[in-house]
Amino acid sequence: MFSDRERGIIFLSLQRLSSKRIGQRLQIPHRTVENRLQVIYHKIGIHNVRQLDDYCRQHGMMFAIPPQWRPRVSHVINP
Repeated sequence: MFSDRERGIIFLSLQRLSSKRIGQRLQIPHRTVENRLQVIYHKIGIHNVRQLDDYCRQHGMMFAIPPQWRPRVSHVINP
């Protein structure tokens, strides 16, 4: 339902970062972040980050870390 970029914005929004801080992290203008948030809100029929938080809790998305922020394993442990 959400693009990778949207999942990143959702993830950072749920950490209560401002649009400006999210833009800095993703290296995009804060206005783009705000526009993307409006698209996300429209997709799921909500109006603000508090409702986004509720939506994500209800749909098991609270701990869905986007791939770009997941820890990378640098080596494989052989049994």
